[in-house]
Amino acid sequence: MPSPSSEESEPLFPVVGIGASAGGLEPLEELFGNLSPETGMAFVIVVHSDPSHETLLPAILTRRTGFQVHIAKEGKSLKPKCVYVCPSDSIVTIANQKLHLTPRSRHREAVLAIDCFFFSLAAEFQNRAVAIVLSGNGSDGTLGLREVKAQGGITLAQDEKSAKFYSMPQNAAASGYVDFVLPAKEIALRLERVARHGYVRSAPHALVVETAQKPAPVSPDRGFQELLGIIRKSSGIDFSQYKYGTVSRRILRRMALHNIETIPDFCRLLKESPEIANQVAQDILIQVTKFFREPESLALLQEKVFPNLVAQRGREDTIRVWVPGCSSGEEVYSILITLTEFLEKNGLRFPIQFFGTDLSESAITKARSAVYVENIAADVSPERLQRFFSKSSGSYEINKSLRDLCVFAKHNVVSDPPFGKLDLITCRNVLIYLEASLQQRALSIFHYALKPEGILLLGNAETVGGVAELYSALDPQHRIYAKKPIASRLYFDFVGAHQTADKISIATPNPSLGEGASKGIQMQRDADRYLMSEFVPAGVLVDDQLELVQFRGKTSEFFEPSPGFASLQLLNMLKGNLVADVKSAIESARKEKGPVRKENLSVALDGSAKRLALEVIPMALPSTGERYFILLFEDMDLPQSRASKRRRDAKRLSQPKNEPSKELESVLAELASTKDYLQAIKEEKESANEELRAANEEVMSSNEELQSTNEELHSAKEELQSTNEELL
Repeated sequence: MPSPSSEESEPLFPVVGIGASAGGLEPLEELFGNLSPETGMAFVIVVHSDPSHETLLPAILTRRTGFQVHIAKEGKSLKPKCVYVCPSDSIVTIANQKLHLTPRSRHREAVLAIDCFFFSLAAEFQNRAVAIVLSGNGSDGTLGLREVKAQGGITLAQDEKSAKFYSMPQNAAASGYVDFVLPAKEIALRLERVARHGYVRSAPHALVVETAQKPAPVSPDRGFQELLGIIRKSSGIDFSQYKYGTVSRRILRRMALHNIETIPDFCRLLKESPEIANQVAQDILIQVTKFFREPESLALLQEKVFPNLVAQRGREDTIRVWVPGCSSGEEVYSILITLTEFLEKNGLRFPIQFFGTDLSESAITKARSAVYVENIAADVSPERLQRFFSKSSGSYEINKSLRDLCVFAKHNVVSDPPFGKLDLITCRNVLIYLEASLQQRALSIFHYALKPEGILLLGNAETVGGVAELYSALDPQHRIYAKKPIASRLYFDFVGAHQTADKISIATPNPSLGEGASKGIQMQRDADRYLMSEFVPAGVLVDDQLELVQFRGKTSEFFEPSPGFASLQLLNMLKGNLVADVKSAIESARKEKGPVRKENLSVALDGSAKRLALEVIPMALPSTGERYFILLFEDMDLPQSRASKRRRDAKRLSQPKNEPSKELESVLAELASTKDYLQAIKEEKESANEELRAANEEVMSSNEELQSTNEELHSAKEELQSTNEELL
């Protein structure tokens, strides 16, 4: 990039890269015939042509345009209002705003000439880069478009109707990395509008939005927060705790695409067109990925991680791997291939399950299809291409045997429940987009999801900084960490994809809050903690299998560990004769799908009799529908709270004058509880019998189907034998 001094002395200008192949001459003539040099852009054209013949394109374009047209030469500096045509026998790249040429091979590099240029264009000019793919065969340019867009540039492709050979722009458009698909003439008009926007004429570190008065930087003020709120409402994704620089640049890029210069105007557009808000969200989520990225880390997985992963592992013990932020799936398949090669090299066989997740629905769809452009040959060795891929119609597809081992899903790593019992999590170049609070939350979730001996792999620019106490570094240089055996509890504030992310409760205080606000929050938490310990009944949270999840208040009076193997099973930890009453109340709450309260329960605890009130409140996680129960234990012999006193006074006034004594009332209550318990057991048994009967019918039906299939196979076998005899 130019130095600050040169940027001040020389005006910045956008650079447009154009890739074309068969049928590309006509759209090039039409594009430059409708484009004025006053746009102040520089153009570099890369065309697939015969290396043995000198290109005639400069002479042809000179007759159609007012731009100065040159043959690209080694070391030539780019100038605005100029067009540079790559020679037929060379591959052109850009560095330090100068063109660099290397001899074009007749083999692999020749296919990737456009991608090579687009990659260098993106790295050099970032937000000032514009990439266009015109008519041609193959898929050259697709991966380069992804890089340009990821770096903040603008991408276009020729539409199907006007292109003589559509496979090249079609592959580009199908990838999802093209902003506009237009005829050549409309591409010229779009460039005219884009060229006037301040976004494509600014240095990456000084992006501005032109206001009515003067250029003003986008800042996290009320207008910007309103914009994020509109995006959150439309897409369901909260970007308020993503890195501000990344989010603002993506928003500015989309504003340039729609020729809007102020945040209030852009907010109005998003309110009128929610689909554009979704496009902004997808722009923010775009990630740069490729097969076998950071090969040193993958090699270390084979040397250090995988050997420990399979040591003392049972043959039926599944190897479980999660790749959050998997984008279009290259990372998942790269690690899976690496693991497969390791297992085969050592003569091992284990069940394998990979989970790939991402916030982008389009990226997940791409990963599920497991089909990639032929240009991946630049990143995947010929041996791996032959062994793990199948080639058809200009693309490579992951073999079905590998694809079936992978599950891809849309998932928010900081707001959706994680996968569990994982051996390995690889989360590379995801945390760098998040603020510190979200980074710590994600790393805590990873710690919870990993097995005790689980491994975490991060990107080169990421660390476990804020939660270093949860991990030990196996290889800090390559960001490989092992889970420490430290107890951690998962937060129960996950939301589903259908809910807005502003309902997520982040445990870490928002760093944007002032000091006074932070103290106020801490004071409120301390007050809540005191009130819960002194006035709220003791209680627990259990899951649908009655495993204890959380203790609330002073519960030692009602629970104690049972002798033997450590367990958090509710019924195994209850003291005294509480088991029958608790189980009966939970079954009632499960059936009625509402709170159930039982009072005057006579319970013997620690050698003394007490009267308790038990309340069971069912609840469910919105994201998964998984059921939980809150159990509250209230000592009725203690001084009553106002609410409890009002309930009991009302109950006493409603009873007749000759109400029974307290002893008789206690006996009757215990008898009623026993009846309820027996009734619950009876209903549970009947339900189990019904389930067994239904299962038996399903087994019988399946058996009949299998018998029928077996008979058909026998019949087919006889027909094949008969046919074989006839052939003989």
